[in-house]
Amino acid sequence: MPLTPNPTDIRRTLDAAHDRATRLTDAALDGIAASDDYDETDKIIIMVTGATGPSGTALHGYQLPIAAAEVIADAIQHLQAISRSEDGPTIQLFTPGELS
Repeated sequence: MPLTPNPTDIRRTLDAAHDRATRLTDAALDGIAASDDYDETDKIIIMVTGATGPSGTALHGYQLPIAAAEVIADAIQHLQAISRSEDGPTIQLFTPGELS
């Protein structure tokens, strides 16, 4: 089985959960919104990787149409923090000019 699904197999919906993983991501967003620490201007990315089925992602605070580069940059920033905290491999990003 390939690591990434065929893009034609990916179902994308806005404002409507359609499977187990997206219902979980919606529930996580609801839980965050119920917190006293929640701020409407927070940017939130919730990802659920299904063990036996599809995966799901929920976004909050990103403008539509979604600026994919902003979501990816925010996710990478968190991955870098995880790698530093776990003494794992360092994630480094380079612009194309830095590689030549």
